[in-house]
Amino acid sequence: MRKTVLLSSPAPVSIERIRSVVATEFGLSVRQLQGSRGDKAVCLARQLAMALAYRHTHHSNAVIGRLLGARDHSTVVHARTRIAERRHQDLDFDRRCRRLEMQLCEPWEWPDEVQLTFLDGPLFDWLPPAPLASAAVPA
Repeated sequence: MRKTVLLSSPAPVSIERIRSVVATEFGLSVRQLQGSRGDKAVCLARQLAMALAYRHTHHSNAVIGRLLGARDHSTVVHARTRIAERRHQDLDFDRRCRRLEMQLCEPWEWPDEVQLTFLDGPLFDWLPPAPLASAAVPA
């Protein structure tokens, strides 16, 4: 019996990808997202990009702030707080955020030639058996 498993893993999420996805969602250019313009729609998009970057990358607040328009680390902290509050209060906004997160984390498809084939046996044969519950040992 042959089992062929195609591997997939979440796409590495970069700040560039987050900027692009958020800008597209809000009908902005990446330049507008990073700019100093402070109207409500642009600020919300920028705050969301900061919150998503914090959640889906390994960058610090300071790095995220620099990469999203020369902002201070405290601006990123404030953005994360505002987005969390808004998601809690506004279910439509929360759904929108979830959709963006799903879009960011779509599985990356491996080329067809990258496959693992397992011959004769369950997929996880290599795992050690679970330890048996041991009886209490008298002291």
